[in-house]
Amino acid sequence: MTEAETIPPADAAATLAALDEIGTHPEVMQELKKKTEYFRRKLLDLGFDLGNSNSAIVPVYILNFETLLQFPRDLYLEGIFSVSVAFPAVKIDEGRCRFTVNQSHTFAQIETTVSVLEKLGKQHGLIHNRAGVEK
Repeated sequence: MTEAETIPPADAAATLAALDEIGTHPEVMQELKKKTEYFRRKLLDLGFDLGNSNSAIVPVYILNFETLLQFPRDLYLEGIFSVSVAFPAVKIDEGRCRFTVNQSHTFAQIETTVSVLEKLGKQHGLIHNRAGVEK
């Protein structure tokens, strides 16, 4: 038997309001795309493995399971929240921390996040040059 659920009316109303906002103010989506691309480019330039993702969610792949568990904790201690995704939610060799830039983030906040990621990425051996060697 398949379980079917509906979303609560308040969630449906919020979704419709968000879609209306996007339709009415396309500059919001353009700004969000610009910020997300900026964040993604900064991480790629540092040498993080972002896989082939092009979505608004920016993954940082972390193949070592212990590092995948520790990295979000270290980020949290630096004031940055990230969600890790591990096996069995993804393949065993596709663990990652996920980052979402939103429209209200400033470029200064993005820069702060990039700086912390650079520091911790070096500490955990996650920053690699194009040949796959740690920087």
